Amino acid sequence: MDELTVPYRSLHAGDSPRPLLVLQVTGIGGHSGLVVGLIDSGADVTSLPARYAPLMGYGTTANLQTETFGQVSGTGNALGATVPCSAVVPEFAEVVVELWPSFIAGSEMVLWGRRDVLARFDVTIMESRQAFTIAPAPG
Repeated sequence: MDELTVPYRSLHAGDSPRPLLVLQVTGIGGHSGLVVGLIDSGADVTSLPARYAPLMGYGTTANLQTETFGQVSGTGNALGATVPCSAVVPEFAEVVVELWPSFIAGSEMVLWGRRDVLARFDVTIMESRQAFTIAPAPG
């Protein structure tokens, strides 16, 4: 498969459809699961709600550090991974993405970022069609 076309979808009834991508994420503790996130070209790195950290094996100062991030409303603090985890798009399982996620308190949405997920895939947003295409990046 060279390219996958994915229709926009909603996470909850009544939400507007958005470019959501499902990845199989494997945490540092070895646990794995499917995670739905928003393709976000404005997110430098993948960010997840803070509640994901313990599920993925993170939780100590040995594998998390406090960091400051910028957003539309100013700056905030997050816990950044100091040890990577991994993820794959199930349809492209041969492309393993190394994630160094940030965990953000109060966040409710997973954001797939530019320096990890989007660096390994070419994504074309087709807003008028309410769909996007995704393909492994060349090289």
